Amino acid sequence: MDFTNAARMMENCIVAVVQKFHFTNDPLPTIWGTGFFVSEHGVVATCHHVVDECLKLPVPEGYDLQKDGLPLDVICWREYTVNGKKSWGWFGLEVLALGQGSFVGGKPHYVEEDSPDLAFLFLNVRGTPSVKFADKRPVIGEAVAFSGYPMGVRTLLGHRGYRQESPTLHAGVVAAINPNRLAESPYHFLVHANTQGGASGSPAFRPDGLVVGMVYIVIPEYYEDRNVTYAVPTALTGCIYGPLIAHSVEGASARAAKMTDRPLYEDKLKNAKPYYLEPDEGVMEPYKPK
Repeated sequence: MDFTNAARMMENCIVAVVQKFHFTNDPLPTIWGTGFFVSEHGVVATCHHVVDECLKLPVPEGYDLQKDGLPLDVICWREYTVNGKKSWGWFGLEVLALGQGSFVGGKPHYVEEDSPDLAFLFLNVRGTPSVKFADKRPVIGEAVAFSGYPMGVRTLLGHRGYRQESPTLHAGVVAAINPNRLAESPYHFLVHANTQGGASGSPAFRPDGLVVGMVYIVIPEYYEDRNVTYAVPTALTGCIYGPLIAHSVEGASARAAKMTDRPLYEDKLKNAKPYYLEPDEGVMEPYKPK
């Protein structure tokens, strides 16, 4: 199945969720997960566990979350034009507020959690690109793909010096519907495809580019050796069911539409250019463009 056009459609909608403050001299901020634009009003969907991890990160002394904002940002790679010449680069966007996802209709039997692993990020821009959700539910055996940032910065720094400046595409088939294919309100599904940490929050989509879900978990297999239990990843990736996200987006988008005192996304791009981190070693500083 060819996902060439779909991958290009997703390209401008996918972001990396990063920590605002850091201790390293890496050329990129640490990536904790993936997200994607779900509303033209500057709303990004991602996994709640990604946000939770970012909120646990250290901040400078005296930093006040209520006054100084959230200690996480998103970064975007995309094509833009400077003086009539096409260029490629990344730039950061600030997260102003958070939102919580919810279930659709009657609450399904969800074994481990009372709510889906879904959060919304409200950004400091409006007029953003946005994905479209599929009307038809995913079915076992159909081909889907997902795109994001597995292994975070490690993948982007490249293998043996070959730096990567884009999300990574995975593809597979829908392997199972949870709890079953007859359920009135399925809550997630499995895709037969490998992924790694950092891909959480990646959009799962069809060859036509319509989104059917979001990656949130790698299904591991557990082994025990000499009283030590360890997990081995499998070729099964768990995705939150698309209609759950689409339903929750309505409220998030309405909330974001009221946040009018934000610049347009395209205005941000006019001054965008590739840039890299130049932090002082051992000092927490926000990443800044050159």
